[in-house]
Amino acid sequence: MVQGLQLRMSKDTTFFTIDMGDQRLVASTSIGGIPALLEQEAAGRYLIQEVTAPRGFLTTPRTRNWGWAIKYDDGRIELEPEGAG
Repeated sequence: MVQGLQLRMSKDTTFFTIDMGDQRLVASTSIGGIPALLEQEAAGRYLIQEVTAPRGFLTTPRTRNWGWAIKYDDGRIELEPEGAG
């Protein structure tokens, strides 16, 4: 081993995916990036999942349903966290 070499593990990485039926779009590390990804998509209700990849090489990402993105015919997009309303 090389002296002075230290392995640095980054923090957990969290990102969001949008379920588009047969495909998923990766948003960003911020839930705020979701509306921009849906601007060119059809009106509808889209499942948002939060994925957290723990640091380390042999770890399995954790996924949970964050909630829904709802795009209306007029182009408006609302984010609805799971358990809201």
